[in-house]
Amino acid sequence: MVAGMASNRADFIGEAADLLFHLLVALRDQGVSTGDIARELRARRLAGKGAK
Repeated sequence: MVAGMASNRADFIGEAADLLFHLLVALRDQGVSTGDIARELRARRLAGKGAK
């Protein structure tokens, strides 16, 4: 991903696609859904609002 940050837009998109692909493979391997991740992010967002 760092390589994509220092390069052009097309390279960045390619790096981001690689990152997402490998993340999705790892999630599937662990039996974790994107819904699980969305719930975790939502919980963090809501917890952050309570801290303000």
